[in-house]
Amino acid sequence: MNDRDLDLTKANQQIDWVLQHPDMSLWLKTTLKAALQRDPLAVSNDLELLNCVLRPWCETSMPGTMEQAGIGTGAG
Repeated sequence: MNDRDLDLTKANQQIDWVLQHPDMSLWLKTTLKAALQRDPLAVSNDLELLNCVLRPWCETSMPGTMEQAGIGTGAG
């Protein structure tokens, strides 16, 4: 097994963990399942766009909360 196969196996294990975890949101699980049916490049592009539009929304919707958790401190 080469490095790429190992990386893919690890990624699939992480995806399975999220999908099986009872505390993960239905939105996350549904979105993840839908993403797996799409072209990885399209998913990557959409992921970048979601990060660009949702991170600022979250940061302004929850003032102080994300900063206290160390999330969205200007990186990204």
